[in-house]
Amino acid sequence: MWYAMPNAQLMIYQPQTGCGGHSEDVRCQVDEAVRSRHKIDKMYAAFTGQPFEKVQLYTERDHYLSVAEAMEFGLIDGILETEF
Repeated sequence: MWYAMPNAQLMIYQPQTGCGGHSEDVRCQVDEAVRSRHKIDKMYAAFTGQPFEKVQLYTERDHYLSVAEAMEFGLIDGILETEF
């Protein structure tokens, strides 16, 4: 189970890889980035219960979520109760 503090902010990172070198190297790096992103998006969809298309939108760029949004999305299971 995953919990977050009430005032926390969570971020879904955009999957990234470094690109550089000769054109064939860049092509291979881009292909690997696309495969990795697809795999990560499928995992997010499976773990959160969100549609694959919605996950793709959220991972297109870094996506910040409040604790309530993260809970609604399915990234966390609850909000920690604190005295502060």
